[in-house]
Formats: sequence, structure tokens, C-alpha cells
Amino acid sequence: MSLLRFHATPDLPGIGGELKQQPEDFSVEELPAYLPSGSGEHVYLLTRRTGRNTRDLQSQLARLFRLHPSGVGLAGLKDKQALSTQWFSLHLHAQDPQAAAERVRSELGIEVLEASRHSNKLRLGHLRGNRFDIRLRGVQPDALAAAQAIAQRLLERGLANAFGPQRFGRDGDNAKRGRELFERPARGWLAEFQLSAWQAECFHRWLEARHALGRLPALMRGDIAERCDGPQFAVEDPECEAPRIASREIVPTGPLFGYRMREAQDESAQLEQRCLADSGISLDDLRRAQLPGARRAAWLHLRECELRLEAPDLLRIAFALPPGSYATTVLREFQKSDGQKTD
Repeated sequence: MSLLRFHATPDLPGIGGELKQQPEDFSVEELPAYLPSGSGEHVYLLTRRTGRNTRDLQSQLARLFRLHPSGVGLAGLKDKQALSTQWFSLHLHAQDPQAAAERVRSELGIEVLEASRHSNKLRLGHLRGNRFDIRLRGVQPDALAAAQAIAQRLLERGLANAFGPQRFGRDGDNAKRGRELFERPARGWLAEFQLSAWQAECFHRWLEARHALGRLPALMRGDIAERCDGPQFAVEDPECEAPRIASREIVPTGPLFGYRMREAQDESAQLEQRCLADSGISLDDLRRAQLPGARRAAWLHLRECELRLEAPDLLRIAFALPPGSYATTVLREFQKSDGQKTD
């Protein structure tokens, strides 16, 4: 397992507890970037389900409507062991949305909350984020007071935008398998996922190096920073940008290594180059693997966090996150354990 090796709240005791004892204990609702307009060649369905991950349901929808899998659009990926509310788009020119929704209900056993039309296909990233409502069972005594202290710290300071254990697989070996693909190239969705796990592992090692330097979320000269509305820019003077860091207007970004990744400069580049060299992979290796790369926000700010003790050993936690951030990363701060289920 290639999880992050530091906490944002190391001095605050955790509350323990077990995650996903029941599918309904982990509820996730997409916050869409837009709602369907009511017209267009794509049918939009708002679904709610448990027991099926996003890719499974995408394949089932494609078979049901005799579409190529690319004809079924989605904005994000959701776990199997969760109560997930998620939009899908179907490239159906003529079929009535309500009739399509009824087929999904009757033939796939999936609840459909809304059905409409829109002009374009849903694509990954077409969302504002996700809202989570999570129950932790078997928490320690006085869990509410301990959780309130952790929540207050996270709301004030934020935390590293680490990947969750889902990225590294049930056995925690996806990053290792991704590393092996540089020597034995392969194609397909599984190879892409394993290579992304290798990128995530390198990103975690970079986060740890920045944390050790005391430069997280503080900026370094040559960083690539990201504004809260998405655009990225090169940092020339960290001191001048410090007020924007403090006001949560910008955050530093870290490397998801690839041959087309936007490179940092100066002292920031030196650190990234050391992290890549430590992985044993070169720029030529990235190019041969056709891994383009990207930059990822390194710091995560919570805008809200609601806590409620529903029983002496059952704590309910609700919060929203931007796209690409993991609820399990936040829960790790509360639990102070890394034993979450990943399937």
C-alpha cells in the first residue's frame, strides 16, 4: 500500500471506527457542473444504486441500449460498496427519456431519480464535486468531542490532497504493477489504472518531501499553483503569493509524472526531479509508456463538515469535496488508521 505517511492532525487522537459495514454507511452524491437542458441527442439519467461500481453500470447500460461503451458518458467514478447518486448520459437520438428510465429500472434494477435530455455527452470532470454522508461504526468513547477537534483543525488549515486506498487496489499492489509496465508495456483500462497508481505513489512521495521541508501548503520558487476556479500558473515570487495561499484562493500543485506534464522551475523543479529519479523512471520511459501526465492540487480545503453522534458508537460525518479528491483521505484524519475497505 502506497498511502501517505503523515497526517495533518498528528497531535489529535483518532476515533477509530469501521467504514462501509453496510453500503448505506457510505453515501456519495454528485454535485453536477450543470443540469440537463431538456433538449439534445443525449438522454441524461440520475441514478441511485448500491453493489455496482461505475464501470460495471456503464457496461450494463451500454449493453441494454446496444451502445458502444463510449456512448455512455459519466462525470466521475464511484465505488461498489456505497450508496451512489450519479448522472449518466446515453447517446440515444430518438428514445423518450422516461421510457429509457423505465427500462433501467425494470431490467437493471437501478433506481432512476430524474430523466431528461441534453446536447452534449457527460465527460469525466463535468462536476463541481461530491457530497459525502458517512457513518463510522464502532467509534471510541467520547468520539464526538475528538472528532470536533479534528474537524475544526481541518476547516482552519486543510490537509494534503492525497489519493485514497482505492487507487492502489484491494491488495495495495497497483503501483508496483504500474512500475513493471515501464519494462513490459501493455494497453487497456487496467494498464492505465495501474500506471495511474504509480503516478499516485510518486505524488505521495513528493507530498512527503514537501512536508519534510515545511513547504506545504506554503509555496516554493518555481511552483505551479492552481486557482480555486481551476487555472494554473507559474509562481515567480512565493512571498507575493503568500496572502493568496492564506485566503485559500490558490494552492500549490504536485506532479503526476508524464512526458507532457507542465514542469515546475527553480527549486521546485529540483525537488520534482529528485522524486522522479528516486522512482527509477526517466522522461524517456514516460514517453515510451505514452503516459502524458498532469498536475494535481496538493492541498485540500474543507468548506463544511457536519458531525452527529447517532449512537454511543456510531458517528455520522458529512462534507463536500472538489472533483478528484477522496473522502477516505479525510476520514483517515478522523480514524487515524488505514484499514478502510477499498472495493
